[in-house]
Amino acid sequence: MKQKWLTALVVMLVVAATLPAGGAKAADEAALLGVSVPTLDDPFYEDMVAGAQAMADEMEMTLVVMSAENDVETELENVQELLDEGVSALLYSPVDIDENADILALVYEANVPIILMVEEPSETAWKLGVDGVVMPDEWLIGQRAGELMCDALDGEGVVVEVINGQDQGVALDRALGFSDYMNEECTDVTLTPFDVLGREDRDAFIEAFSAWLKEESLDGVLVLAQDMTLPALEAAIAARVTDLTFVAFDNSEEAMSALQQGRLQWVVVPSGWLVGQNAVEMASTLLNGEELDPMVVQVEPDVWTTGMILRGGPRSGRLE
Repeated sequence: MKQKWLTALVVMLVVAATLPAGGAKAADEAALLGVSVPTLDDPFYEDMVAGAQAMADEMEMTLVVMSAENDVETELENVQELLDEGVSALLYSPVDIDENADILALVYEANVPIILMVEEPSETAWKLGVDGVVMPDEWLIGQRAGELMCDALDGEGVVVEVINGQDQGVALDRALGFSDYMNEECTDVTLTPFDVLGREDRDAFIEAFSAWLKEESLDGVLVLAQDMTLPALEAAIAARVTDLTFVAFDNSEEAMSALQQGRLQWVVVPSGWLVGQNAVEMASTLLNGEELDPMVVQVEPDVWTTGMILRGGPRSGRLE
């Protein structure tokens, strides 16, 4: 059985360690919180656990963190292990929001409070015992990108939105937030789309987008399409268009490197740090016998700019 345990003492990075079953025990006076995340090989979840740890330290609580390695069966096994450890509450970010009924039922039967992180549950999930939810405000993420773009262009110009016409959910919410802001607060900026649909291959996209850039007069680029931040930057270089303002929703290592180099001006992403912090606060409220109000909390995004590279997001205060 796959297991990935993390020590409760996390300073700069969350370091995974393998422990035998039953290897982590809470002190009598401290609440033991279980944390289940899909992976730790992702900046968002890394920051989520770090934010949760920071708040747990402040509240003198203990965390036991397990990674599902993006596997639903491993996730179920991990949650069972956490329940066997006697956790007082579970902070849970699912691998697949549509495939977690067994896990929710397991926690419900154990009579353990559960805080869902990242996504709002279905009606069935609420019935299966979800006590509270902490999630990013994806529409606000788009709004913040619009504000940054508008300010960078002094309220005038032409911006291309690199989109995938088949995107739904998170990408659509961000696109709506961006367009709502620009249409209401930045009316002298013209928005034009560039759809990557049919050009998902990296080389094909770079070739098509660079040719398009040569024919257009643009001032800014918003990259909405997943995994297209670096290809869009490369296309601009290939087209010899170097005076564009780039805003993206990508905090991968490659994007952060481009941010440091000044090729990418702004990155707006969900704050894993705030999700983790709020989840611990909600668990503490429940364990103190109080009701959650509200039961669903949406957190503000993290905003990164050139020269500002932080672990744990801008709110962590940890500059690299």
